[in-house]
Amino acid sequence: RWGAPGKTKKKDDRIFVDDNYGGDARFGSVVLKPKTGTNAFTPETLDALHAFRSKIEEEAFVEYDGKNITWGGDYWIVDENDDTEDAAGMKYSKTDKEEWQCYRYSKSCAMSSVLGVFDNNKDNWNTQEKINAKLISDVLGDEENCPTGNGKKHHTPGNVCVAVGPVIYLNQTSGHPTLTSEGHYTATSLTLQFLMKNFDVVKDGEKEDKRGDAFEEKVLEIIRDVEVNYASTVSVEYAVTRSFGDEFGAAITGDITKLQIAFILILGYATLMLSKGGEGCVGSRVFVSAMGVVSIGLAIASSYGLCSYFGLFYSPLMNVLPFLLLGIGVDDMFVLVNAYDNTNPYLSIAERLGNAMSTAGMSITVTSFTDIFAFLIGSTTSLPALRNFCFYAALGIFFDYLYQLTFFAAFLAIDERRRMLKKGDCFCCPTCDEGATCCVPCCKPAAGAPVVVVVNGVQQEQVGPERMTKRVMGALADFLAKKSVKAAVLVVFAGIAAGGILGVSKIKVEADVMDFLPPGYLKDWVSTFDDEFSRGQGIELYTMTEFDYATDYDTTSVLKQAAAAFKANPYVQDESVEPWMDAFDTYLTMCNGTSVYPLNMTEGWKATNCAIDAPANTFNDKLYKFITTPSSPGGYAYGSDVKFDTTTNPPTIIATRVRATQVEGQDTAATIKAMDSIRSSIDSIPGNEKGYIFAYNEDFLNVEQYKSIDKEAIRNVSLTLLVCFIVIALLIVDPLTVSCVFINLLLIVINILGYMQAWGLNIDSVTVIMLVIALGLAVDYSAHIGRNFLEKHGLPNDRMRLTLRDMGVAVFHGAMSTMVAVLVLGSSDSYVFTTFFKQLFLCISLGLAHGLILLPVCLSLCNPNPYDDLEDDY
Repeated sequence: RWGAPGKTKKKDDRIFVDDNYGGDARFGSVVLKPKTGTNAFTPETLDALHAFRSKIEEEAFVEYDGKNITWGGDYWIVDENDDTEDAAGMKYSKTDKEEWQCYRYSKSCAMSSVLGVFDNNKDNWNTQEKINAKLISDVLGDEENCPTGNGKKHHTPGNVCVAVGPVIYLNQTSGHPTLTSEGHYTATSLTLQFLMKNFDVVKDGEKEDKRGDAFEEKVLEIIRDVEVNYASTVSVEYAVTRSFGDEFGAAITGDITKLQIAFILILGYATLMLSKGGEGCVGSRVFVSAMGVVSIGLAIASSYGLCSYFGLFYSPLMNVLPFLLLGIGVDDMFVLVNAYDNTNPYLSIAERLGNAMSTAGMSITVTSFTDIFAFLIGSTTSLPALRNFCFYAALGIFFDYLYQLTFFAAFLAIDERRRMLKKGDCFCCPTCDEGATCCVPCCKPAAGAPVVVVVNGVQQEQVGPERMTKRVMGALADFLAKKSVKAAVLVVFAGIAAGGILGVSKIKVEADVMDFLPPGYLKDWVSTFDDEFSRGQGIELYTMTEFDYATDYDTTSVLKQAAAAFKANPYVQDESVEPWMDAFDTYLTMCNGTSVYPLNMTEGWKATNCAIDAPANTFNDKLYKFITTPSSPGGYAYGSDVKFDTTTNPPTIIATRVRATQVEGQDTAATIKAMDSIRSSIDSIPGNEKGYIFAYNEDFLNVEQYKSIDKEAIRNVSLTLLVCFIVIALLIVDPLTVSCVFINLLLIVINILGYMQAWGLNIDSVTVIMLVIALGLAVDYSAHIGRNFLEKHGLPNDRMRLTLRDMGVAVFHGAMSTMVAVLVLGSSDSYVFTTFFKQLFLCISLGLAHGLILLPVCLSLCNPNPYDDLEDDY
């Protein structure tokens, strides 16, 4: 849902896979690397691996819902009274208990490691010679499932090993297995992989498994205890299913704290910059600043509530929306208050507010509706997360616009009445003598500060020292007025643009799952596991319910052709493909008595399990017996791959799959190429025109997204720029000013793209969305200045000076308040927030530079007619 394209066949594939195979097990993994030497196949490392396994099996115990939940017990026991005998003539009964947590994909708990090669017996690896003697091949038998006569393992007479579960592959159970010149294998690490039962239930629309979470908490506790005991021998990395929720939950909690800090910092900055320090606490604007932040909070709540009401899903991306609305809202707040303070102080509050709204209100309208329409255009994207975010943002900006011009403006008027009556800020009941407040007696006006004089409800005097920011803006304007400086500005910004264009030419589409993981033990495990064991990702070949299995099997099997093409594809590791059809063919051959592999079948076993000649024994019956009969040689290992509806007679085949490993791609482009190749090889099989057989990898939807994301990025930015141009043209009107503002905005976007590449960011689902956000903020920095310039009269340099002293101050403070909030994000562990920080830092710094330096210079050179002159012209 994060960023995959909208309704597609591949989304239907995912739904099918999730419905039939999703969530049937929880995972656990432990990776051990020796601290001394480079070979993990040593008695010491194997002892450590055995300790982790045995402790989990023996000590993983929790009480849940009145039951004692344990790892598991003996699943297969010899039972001479059972009617079912296996291929070797042995009789078994199956036992499983609800209280056992281990998941079984074969006749034993799903716990995989190299220990099975040694029968999980420490005596078999207590010397290096014994270890080397065993590890002479990269595919080895699972001795734990071989004959011992103890009634716990699948065995055959005469000590012939018939492994029930999968054989053990060294490249799946050890890191970088390497054959030495002595003829045995070494490895850099060992892994213990295990599966646990899943008891998901849906609550409030979300899946939860409290039993699984509780059991895994105990498993993590055991792993950490054993890690301490073997700290001098091995380094340990680990993860379980709940690790993802734990680690991301901790990161989100930290981000919420940062959001709260950002609100406080913005409130403090706004209060400091809006207050009139010379008037003591009467001139303080804590209350009205707080109301400005409250109005932004109301906009956020209104956007979340209305979008949720209309069914637009909430994604982690929405966590950055408050920062976007804070940036836009505080900017609007500064513009409005600054316009009010610049009105004639001898007018009444109502008249001053009206004059402020006539200028600042129009400027806020220009920027707000430009942002709104830009985000509405962005909502036409095929990326669901971006589409929904654009809806949330557009509504949020609309509500911010509404609340700023109503809610906040009303409280500004109320606060001005307080100032006229010389009431203290916040605690406004007491009257303060000469500007001091009864709450804070020491807070008095500075020496020489103005005193507010009110006659008949009209403020008569408001003259005092200029604010430092206004003086700085005036000095900047005087500096920019020089011809040599103007020429230098154009040259410098041309150089900046050239650097941005160079960066844009180097940017590429790239994604790395490690970017999204917060620092912690989970990220350490993913990194280590990828380094040691990642030869690629799991991929499956699925067959749907509508496929006619029986007819297909009696003819030139399309399914077998698809499996062969799947295995032959260069992007699939052929040795990892073990189709259930091959094992089923062997089973049929054994039942027909034409093969001695692995043993001649006893007549009793054939009578019970074959009955091939029975009229009622259909294809489905045979396959069902092969998969579900405990004594079936090899069939039970595919129990999780072939799904039946047992309510019908014979059982209906719902779905099947063939598991494999996809060759690891070096980058996103290679991964896209692999996906297209695998899909094409399956889709092109004659007889599969309806797509009942398909290949699926859980990352295919993400890969599909990256296949089109570069086009989406160009489309979204281009359309957003086009909308910005149209709205700016309609609301600013003057062609010269519109052109300057738009070119300024275009340069900002190019530079953000180019310099974010230099900062280590590429095009992915997050940066594309952040670009739209940055564009929305960048509009404000340019459009406010452009419109305000048209409201000034005089010589070009005088108009530039007036514009910077007036609107430049508001734009600067609005940007700096956003920067204060954005800087908080720099320490976030979330990839979304750190990306947001980088791109908004670029947006604010480049936006301010272009809006307060380049644009005023360009406008002074072009010198468009002011609005009054425009009216005269028409």
